[in-house]
Amino acid sequence: MFIGGQMLGCSKAMSPFYTSSSRSTCYFGQNILSGSSTQYTNAAYDEIRFYNRLLSVAEVLADKATASYTAFKRLLPSLQNYWPVNPGPDTTDWIRADHMQPQTQTILEPDRFGNQNCAARVTNASSYYSLPADVYFRGDFTLTVWVKVYTCLEWSHLLDCGCGPGLDSVVLVLSGGTTCAPEFHVYANNTAQTTSTAPAQIVIGVWTHVAIRLTASTMNMYLSGNLAATGSLLSVGAGPPKPVTRTQCYIGQSEWSGDPVADVAFDEIRLYNRSLTPAEIQLDMGTPTFAQVTVLVPPSATTTTTTTTTTTYLRFMFKV
Repeated sequence: MFIGGQMLGCSKAMSPFYTSSSRSTCYFGQNILSGSSTQYTNAAYDEIRFYNRLLSVAEVLADKATASYTAFKRLLPSLQNYWPVNPGPDTTDWIRADHMQPQTQTILEPDRFGNQNCAARVTNASSYYSLPADVYFRGDFTLTVWVKVYTCLEWSHLLDCGCGPGLDSVVLVLSGGTTCAPEFHVYANNTAQTTSTAPAQIVIGVWTHVAIRLTASTMNMYLSGNLAATGSLLSVGAGPPKPVTRTQCYIGQSEWSGDPVADVAFDEIRLYNRSLTPAEIQLDMGTPTFAQVTVLVPPSATTTTTTTTTTTYLRFMFKV
């Protein structure tokens, strides 16, 4: 039994309780024994999930952290690129073939849940990542990522993707100065067209969810699910990035030669091909990993087929 993600105890059933016979009387909130003094439960219920197999401990934690499968499945069709970091190291793009390529050194560390080798670390010129040339932006988009900054290095970049410094560059700056205040810029013709700077700072050594949302000419930055900055137009006609092939794309490195390599760990980079709503950004932040959740609920599944199984797992949330 798990409560709040913590295992409280375990036991073996005295006899099999998973027989395939039909049950004619089933309740939530009511005791099947009519004579019981606690016949009715004074509680609220939500997100009842019944699996037809035994979940691993990691899957139990993934289930706990997933707000709603119905809402979650709405995000999948918009997910254009997805770079989860897994042991191996596995830095592949699960949606397209835009795989992250490490330099001469690969450094992995625990992710925000403590899972070993499930986050990538950039700390020097040998450990940043590059992406293949591709058309990553075609209008509105949303970029989300988990970061843990170790040092506030002035003009260190988490994402920098363009055709050369300032040439159609799309840049997520971890620290515009030395205060860990993140910035986001969209360039055209070597000039920043749209920019946003968050007055809030990323806390050193703490995992932080960063989301960038661009809708037409409006840019928003979210830190840990909260709106932190709104973009401003710096020239007439500014808007989303141009749909061009960007040939210089880096994670943890800058296109500008004078900028430092970032000192940061990152995980779960997701690029959507549309602007997510604030509620969907919260959902993205609450989804630990699409890789785990899609194992629990295949995106193509619309109905549940009853099969004979040897183990079951029941999950529900309640408020007494």
